[in-house]
Amino acid sequence: MYTIQLRRDTAANWTTANPVLAAGEVGIESDTAKLKIGDGATAWTTLGYVNITTGTAGGDLSGSYPNPTVAKLNGNPLGLTTPTSANLLLADGTNWISRTMSGDATIGNTGIIAVNKILGNAVPANAAGLLKNDGTGVLSWAATAAPYYTLALQCAPTNPAASTTYYFGASPNVVMWTASIAKQYIPQAGTIVYADLPMNDNGLDASAGTYSLWIRLNNTTDYLVTNTMNNASGATPFYFHGALNIPVVQGDYIEAKLTTPAWGTAPQGTTLSIVLFIQ
Repeated sequence: MYTIQLRRDTAANWTTANPVLAAGEVGIESDTAKLKIGDGATAWTTLGYVNITTGTAGGDLSGSYPNPTVAKLNGNPLGLTTPTSANLLLADGTNWISRTMSGDATIGNTGIIAVNKILGNAVPANAAGLLKNDGTGVLSWAATAAPYYTLALQCAPTNPAASTTYYFGASPNVVMWTASIAKQYIPQAGTIVYADLPMNDNGLDASAGTYSLWIRLNNTTDYLVTNTMNNASGATPFYFHGALNIPVVQGDYIEAKLTTPAWGTAPQGTTLSIVLFIQ
């Protein structure tokens, strides 16, 4: 039995030796499995590798080996449009085509998409808030308000005396003559910005005269809510203050402070409550 061995060595050794193979002589790179066939004149490093694959390409490729071209993607033809920088490859239902993004958005050659318009309306420079349309197509950024939470201070029906200061808040729910008892603690930092104050007499109406009501913070500072409360009419009056600015932090406590006028006739069965909006 005879064994035929072809000339072989590592790619690095072939390059270092750089021999000229005889015409028809085969040289194999043992570490890459590539081979070259000599022509008796060309040195190894200049000699080309033998391309084993030949013939006509198929599938998504066209042309012939060793240099086929990509003609399709998943069986769908590629269009003939020459791509430019930052183009996108899009399907038109039949072909894959190269298109530049235009209209409301553009894309750079880094792949970042920039939205310049919305339905043709220019987007203003970045800012905090919500993007709004003024109805004519002009867009602008509108500031967003922080969410509110509410706290209620209230007391059970009572018979307030004339020219007297009372305090009410969370618990107990009866009016107090002394502050710092019916404390309502602040659960979350914010600013008290609005107060609603309904009051009602379930019994005898008062004679003419106005109450004054404050928010007392930490039993040190009073903030006026209204000094025009009057329940002489027998209706359920409703008062509000929409421009309060009372900063509070978690752990602070508040109470409602009420001062009655010098009635000739004091009311009976008065119910008091105040709802505070904290932002």
